[in-house]
Amino acid sequence: MNPSFPSGSPLLPLTIVALVSSAILHGQSVIPTTPPSDGITVTAGDWKSADGSTVKLPAATLKVSAPEIRKLEKSGDIPVNYLPRFESFDMWPADKGTPGPLNLSPARSDHGNTQILGGLYRQLVPGSLTLQSEDGSKTFKEGEDFKLHPTWPQVTNLSDRLGKPGSGKLKASYGIATQRLDLLQLKDGTLTIKPGKSYLVCPVLPEPDAGATAIAGIYVAPWQTDGKHVVSKEDIFPIRAFTPAPPVNPDGIAKSAAKLKGGEPLKIAFMGDSVTLGAEATAWTLNLWTEKNLTYASRVVTGLRKAFPSAKIEPIQAVQGGTTSKVAPQFFDEKVAPQKPDLLLIAFGLNDANSTIGGKPRVPVEEYKEGLRGVIGKARAIGTEVILVTPMQPGPFLKSGIATRIADYRDAMLALAKEEKVACADVYADWMHQADRGIPPFSQLHNWINHPGNHGHGVYADTILRFFTPGGAVKKETSAVPAIGLPQPDAESPLWRTKPRELPSAQEIAAKARPNAKIYGLYSWWNEYKARRSALKEVGWKSIRLGGPLTDEAMTALAEDGVEVLHTFGAPRFDHAKDGGKEDEYVVRYVAAFTEKLRRYGPGGSFFKDHPEVPNRPIIHWEICNEPNFQYLVPPDGRPNKELEAFRENIYAKLLIAAHQAAKLVSDQIKVVGFSTGGVSAGDLRFIKNVHTVDAGVARSYDILATHPYVDPAPPEGFSIQKWGDYSISTNLATIRKNLAQHQRGDAPIWYTEMGWEIPQEEGGRFPGKRAGSVTSNLQAACIVRNYALAMRLGVERVHVMFIHDSDQYNGGFFNRNGTWRPSAHAVKTMVSILPEPKFLDAIHEGEEDTYAYRFAPTSSASGKPVIMAWNIKGPATARIPFPSAHAVVTDMLGGKSTVAAEGGFLVLPIGPLPVYVTEQ
Repeated sequence: MNPSFPSGSPLLPLTIVALVSSAILHGQSVIPTTPPSDGITVTAGDWKSADGSTVKLPAATLKVSAPEIRKLEKSGDIPVNYLPRFESFDMWPADKGTPGPLNLSPARSDHGNTQILGGLYRQLVPGSLTLQSEDGSKTFKEGEDFKLHPTWPQVTNLSDRLGKPGSGKLKASYGIATQRLDLLQLKDGTLTIKPGKSYLVCPVLPEPDAGATAIAGIYVAPWQTDGKHVVSKEDIFPIRAFTPAPPVNPDGIAKSAAKLKGGEPLKIAFMGDSVTLGAEATAWTLNLWTEKNLTYASRVVTGLRKAFPSAKIEPIQAVQGGTTSKVAPQFFDEKVAPQKPDLLLIAFGLNDANSTIGGKPRVPVEEYKEGLRGVIGKARAIGTEVILVTPMQPGPFLKSGIATRIADYRDAMLALAKEEKVACADVYADWMHQADRGIPPFSQLHNWINHPGNHGHGVYADTILRFFTPGGAVKKETSAVPAIGLPQPDAESPLWRTKPRELPSAQEIAAKARPNAKIYGLYSWWNEYKARRSALKEVGWKSIRLGGPLTDEAMTALAEDGVEVLHTFGAPRFDHAKDGGKEDEYVVRYVAAFTEKLRRYGPGGSFFKDHPEVPNRPIIHWEICNEPNFQYLVPPDGRPNKELEAFRENIYAKLLIAAHQAAKLVSDQIKVVGFSTGGVSAGDLRFIKNVHTVDAGVARSYDILATHPYVDPAPPEGFSIQKWGDYSISTNLATIRKNLAQHQRGDAPIWYTEMGWEIPQEEGGRFPGKRAGSVTSNLQAACIVRNYALAMRLGVERVHVMFIHDSDQYNGGFFNRNGTWRPSAHAVKTMVSILPEPKFLDAIHEGEEDTYAYRFAPTSSASGKPVIMAWNIKGPATARIPFPSAHAVVTDMLGGKSTVAAEGGFLVLPIGPLPVYVTEQ
């Protein structure tokens, strides 16, 4: 769900009976129709359901009913006068000892009479509020007597026009729109929408009817857009298979687990804030440690008692609402240590990361991490094992930005678990996986801010209990060829072919290779990076090519995230009317603007002097223009193409030489990335060759050469067939290397700063039309991760894939616009987790019968055992791979694992276009 919404909504009559929807469901995503229709339009096609089976979807148009409107009345104290400082808070605050704003939400209003400890976010029906004196004798006017915060909603006084704060009562009547989750389901070849019940908070997705397949959850939001209740593509959450967050370092609680299994007594302590206290689950203040209490802590205790009935489990509480991790040492000393528990669960972060709008978090992330490290040390000293519990994502609509910032605290906790070798339950990951169940995660916030409802507390409990009651067994070992992981598709196409290629010596590449976490690159624009910042961290991209304007806000975030940045410094397009005959002046203007950016954001830049609180991570790598062989530098002007190409080559030679000289005057640390040529044809090769011949100085005017080797619809190992011939990534690279060698630059570093594979609209792509170069979502994911591997084999240091979202009429995005992940994002996350700092070792198979198997060192650590990445580019096949151990763990492209036995020093594996990773057990 897109967290950016209009700040207010125009009036709408309460008699609305249908939603205006503009969504089409396609495979695993949703995209708008043109023009919009009154309903959800589903196109016919294959659908992969949550259990992995494929079903046929028929075409259908289905109507969605409007949200239910409830009329409410509330009496409350005359509120505080409005203060400008309130705008620094998402919800206007209440000071202790004085009446605060009047909240227009019932005191006990959810369906189970559990108090809502927040507001009803954007649920006030615009124009429905009537505010009167307690006796009804006076009706007050908004903007004259009171100020309305329509988002939460709240009322404040204006210059005592409502009366002196706290001196009397007011009564309010108003309309509140409910929210709902509907289910799109398929049964007997027919699609239907099964409406859910209406709730003020925490809607529940209905179960599919008997014999029906759940296809997607439809979020019926209470707010309006442009005066209408609408369902857009961001409101539809496809139900898909996913892997629950596995326990991190489960060996860290080995003694506690053994006690449970042995039926011994176990003391378990819970330390945390209001979420661990249980707010706002059913009976959270009552019936503790029974099944009536639906808090996550109570569920963990009752779940363990049910799973291990012989073990006596004694829970201990060390919790307080509103607290940060700073209280953890005191809580431990006073409430935990005296009882010497066997196991301690630590769950802080939501209050640590909180801030006012534009303010700093209450506890900086490094201080948070080190404070928890101290508590782990205290626990170890008394023999207590620890499970860290990562915080969930709070409300993504909060202007304080905590929803993005909380990912840093989650990352810090995961890193701490790795460093201290303690267990960690990654609740954050499972919380976000609610989207894969058809449920928008934010909808399960009981207060719309940071308290989960019953379902959310269940997510916490399930993630923790997975340490003791595993959700799935490893597949049975077998010496026969096993069925492993994802179904392998047939990928052959008449649009590409395989044939012998020019490859550098694998031994020479391996001898030069170094561990390289930054091979995993992404091409992004700042607004997209900002929108998906936490997701990008979770996937694990370490190298970002940033296009478009570079601002202080962007530099702050990128420096804080610790990613390597390549900034593309584009030039205003050459204006033939204004710049014709004045090419040198054009170059001077470019260099002046380029130098200004270098002095701001490069080494020793003024930005870091102005912002000492920001990590000093200047941008070292600067790309001189984007695809200058195309229209982005010099647009067509009517002259013959050959003449126009020559002009582009000459002006770029001047630009590159001048920019390189200017960069080195600013700092020798700066690395100039040259060319960045568009590679959808042989045009990039010709441009690189010709620019070098324009001026001998060109060869000395770049530190890195970049190119964009698009070959779709061919896979990264194949040859794309064109009318003029065919070409491949590796043969183009060999040609470039040969040309550079003529200018004594044959060993120049080469980066791929843009490339990708796109999916068609029926697979979830944003833009219409099925292009010849499109592939399925799974094949897109496979091509991307295989290309990272191939790049390492070819000695290429960086690969930046385009884009975060579908953009520029190109359906190559890793994420849908509603934030849900495509298989490509999951595949990159899997590869990064298995090969975090990969180093190419050798090639086991390289194209024989279209099979590939490369061996990589996963990290720079000498103890890291090699990882084999294997696939067949055309379709299902069997590979015979030398393997020194008796058993192997085989991980599929999306993270599913199996155990396989070796025979006679070999593994016999089913493979296909979707790669697998093989490691020793």
